[in-house]
Amino acid sequence: MENKGSRPWLTVIVAAYNVQDYIEQAIRSVLSQIDDRVRLIIVNDGSRDETLSTIEATIALFPQKQAYVQLVDQENSGPSEARNRALDLLDTPYVTFLDGDDFWAQNYYSTVTELVGEPFSEKYDLLEFNAIEYRESDDGTVSQELLTFNSFGDFQGEITSGKLREIAINSKWYIWSRIYRSVLFENLRFPRGERYEDLFLTPFVYLEANAVAASQKPLVYYRVNFGGIVTNPTQSDISDIGSHICVHLRGAEKCATPFCKEFMILVACQTLLYYKIITNNYYGFIKSIPLIRAWVKELKPFVRRNHLHLPMKTRLLFVSPELANFYTWLKTRR
Repeated sequence: MENKGSRPWLTVIVAAYNVQDYIEQAIRSVLSQIDDRVRLIIVNDGSRDETLSTIEATIALFPQKQAYVQLVDQENSGPSEARNRALDLLDTPYVTFLDGDDFWAQNYYSTVTELVGEPFSEKYDLLEFNAIEYRESDDGTVSQELLTFNSFGDFQGEITSGKLREIAINSKWYIWSRIYRSVLFENLRFPRGERYEDLFLTPFVYLEANAVAASQKPLVYYRVNFGGIVTNPTQSDISDIGSHICVHLRGAEKCATPFCKEFMILVACQTLLYYKIITNNYYGFIKSIPLIRAWVKELKPFVRRNHLHLPMKTRLLFVSPELANFYTWLKTRR
């Protein structure tokens, strides 16, 4: 794009760890689109493969844009710390994130530029869009599927309490599926040393936001990693999700308004659905039930005191974890 002679309005944060096969595509997808109004911060989080050298070689392919790029090389500290370090370097009114194995659609930058309008007016707290699930098999076959992350459709306006409820029910907390006003992160950081950091942080961002501009267009290709944490969870992953539920409940207790409290309790209840998936993957459908039942017992008083209406799938889990797991097991047998 041509130089528009204005100050940078957007920072793109890429946290990269052992993604030597994918990081070039991620960086190319950004640098091939942006102009001098965008800054790219790449944090190599102590990769043990050729990720760092691939990053350097890819940046070198764009000599006219190297001034827009800041490369940080640090010891391995996890994605939360990598992103937090980049957040500390922010000097633009908006920020977004991209995982090192994902990549932008070709119309990403043109679409968000149109959405934001005049960025320095900071009219919108969030820019939202959809994504494409990208699967590549061992034989090179690629399959793609639309992922509807955006709860607003094509929309510009206020985030109402009704929309907050819908967002909590959908629970699509992927940090890379939005652009954010940087000020939203003034008092927020990703949880150090814990995974599922998006699930922890993004709900709190919504409590700070008031206005959104949204597009139904899919703007990010989300690469399915068959060796990822969902399909290969650990006990610490289960513990981390439980910890996030506790934080959301504590957040609810601090809320000053009923809709804020209801939102955070609903977030915790919907997170339990994700906890169920991970514990089932780790322990199996039978051994996971006591853990799930213990969290249902913890959450029920919050739901009752606040007269919270749960969506059907969550309600089934609260009525009977055994039945909910049996239903999930049946679906896997189809």
